[in-house]
Amino acid sequence: MYKLSTIPLQTKIILLLLGALVLFGGAYTVYQGAPFEKQSDTYVTTIHSNADAITNQVNGVVKAQGTEDSLKYWGDCDNALLTIRMQNTEAESGYTTLSENHKPINVKYRAFLHEAANVIITCENEDKPDLTKMNAAKAALN
Repeated sequence: MYKLSTIPLQTKIILLLLGALVLFGGAYTVYQGAPFEKQSDTYVTTIHSNADAITNQVNGVVKAQGTEDSLKYWGDCDNALLTIRMQNTEAESGYTTLSENHKPINVKYRAFLHEAANVIITCENEDKPDLTKMNAAKAALN
């Protein structure tokens, strides 16, 4: 390792490094505070994410109908219904605390959950499910 010969040179290097850290830290702070073109609403984003997960789960149950072992299939149906009911309970219980602009999407989300549950119940009854109402309810979330 090289030894710096003078104290003033060492001081200059330390000050240069500290200055670089302050400069990059300030630039990062300005970057983090920069306005975005469109800020997404976290509640709406969460609703869309949950709706996508429920749709994937329901489509998995529908696809597995008649092809999967009956015990595993019943378990998948029960898991899907449990997830839907939990989401519905959470959405219903939080309705009163929502702001006025979030209440309409909450109502639409609960309608979507109702249609998703109907599809799963139809699958459990070993009938052919109709996904049009569920897909329409999901499209209404946008």
